[in-house]
Amino acid sequence: MLEIRKNKFTRSYENTFFREFSKKIADEFEKKDLSGVLIGSPYCTVNERLQIDALLITNDVVCIIDFKNFEGKITLPSAENFASQPWIHEGGSLVKGGSSVNPLAQLGHQKSKFGNVYNRYIKDYIAQGDYCDARHVVTVVCFQKKIELIGAIPGSKENTCHILDKGNYLEGILDIVHITDREGVSLHEQESFDAFKKVFEASPYVPEKASPDDLPKELADTPTGLKYNQLYETQKDALSKINEFIGNKDQNVFILDGTANSGATTIIPFIEDIAYKSGRSEALTFAVTGLAAKNLLKSTGLEDVNSIYSYIYGGKTEDEDSPDESEIDGKPDETEERPNQSRIVPIKNKAD
Repeated sequence: MLEIRKNKFTRSYENTFFREFSKKIADEFEKKDLSGVLIGSPYCTVNERLQIDALLITNDVVCIIDFKNFEGKITLPSAENFASQPWIHEGGSLVKGGSSVNPLAQLGHQKSKFGNVYNRYIKDYIAQGDYCDARHVVTVVCFQKKIELIGAIPGSKENTCHILDKGNYLEGILDIVHITDREGVSLHEQESFDAFKKVFEASPYVPEKASPDDLPKELADTPTGLKYNQLYETQKDALSKINEFIGNKDQNVFILDGTANSGATTIIPFIEDIAYKSGRSEALTFAVTGLAAKNLLKSTGLEDVNSIYSYIYGGKTEDEDSPDESEIDGKPDETEERPNQSRIVPIKNKAD
């Protein structure tokens, strides 16, 4: 039996697709008497920057899944540049992965963060006899429409990285789950599944069957490339200077300042585009606070916006008078803070 849990996705088409996705997989798990937990848009209680579209945990595999809203031809980079070059959609736009140059690069970062979270907050709560080596976590890019790949995943990554689409994701997921001799993962007790659910929180979810007619218009639209010709001259001038800056190894800082409604926010995706085309593998977008990051995410359509505070000070806060107080079930202590009580907010470890 597949237990399904879910939080709301940011975009409506992701909620709709997950309903169909989870329903089909759950039906197959029931037919084949398979066990596991599927968590849609899980909230990581110990690292809010670990934002996963879906996490699938079964007896023999742990799988991080990223959903993408593209269809048609996708050109992959060559094997030697696979981790550092973008994927190109037939319309000319880049298939990005959050702030990373491509989806599998993004999943690589997520896998690293997941391993850190697992080793620090989950591993000690796994049932005796069960085990999971986070290095063997599988990553999947799942396109919500049918695609045609031009190129392929390098042979060295074929066992741990997969690209699926609407036409084959069910068979693809089942193929991954059915590899029973996979090294590094053996989870058979409910206690082990519960350990993951305590750190990756989401509400129980019962999917209703979704028909193709239920899919919103956004899902059917093919993403288009960035339209530089629709920018104002001041925006084009700013991007020209930014392009020169990125290509100049002797310059370390570029500051673009603008008043409200100046159009500075609008060109963020264009700056990302310039960065990726210049060979950068990652272009991070930051806002001052978590709330500002959420607002920017909604207003720009960007896939990933970070909070400066969380990025720097993401460690667990502790009472200064009891720094050795342990965490319970892998969660930070939620004891109510007393008046005038000082708090220590450590700088985040690079591994986070």
